[in-house]
Amino acid sequence: MSAPVATATAERVKRSIGPQPGRQTLFLSTPADIATLVAEVEGMRAAKGDPESFLKHDVRFHQVMARAANNKLMSGVMDTIAQLLYAIRRQTISNARDFDEAIDWHQRIVNAMQKGDAKRAKDTLSAHLRAALREAQDECAALRRQVQRRGARLGLRVDAHLAGGQQLQRVRHL
Repeated sequence: MSAPVATATAERVKRSIGPQPGRQTLFLSTPADIATLVAEVEGMRAAKGDPESFLKHDVRFHQVMARAANNKLMSGVMDTIAQLLYAIRRQTISNARDFDEAIDWHQRIVNAMQKGDAKRAKDTLSAHLRAALREAQDECAALRRQVQRRGARLGLRVDAHLAGGQQLQRVRHL
């Protein structure tokens, strides 16, 4: 499966279940759950210079939200999605443009949860997931163009895509 397809598939699944865990978590989360979410946001702030560490905190944030909903099915699904997103995002995190924006999204979700504002938590989570999907699509397209340009300089046509965390290339002479 190519990176854009895998990313889009994972994001569609995450988006379809994302807002519901946020809504459930708001009412079922404990002070300890919210403290853990706050700690993950702080971990993201501290890891701005270390993209891989930043990504780990980002993924854990979403896993904690799913677990805090006290829904074993949701937690299991989110763990699976988190692994897939981590594998895909790890390929492109070094190209990330704005860690502060991601931190802001997560902080706004936590703030809404702390205030008991379910609608704002849900709306913010939904907007965050849409923005993350757009960024992932842009990164995959840029990577594909880069590989194709390099191939063209060598007189090759390169159809590049990411699959299963591995970059695969089909190369043909022009």
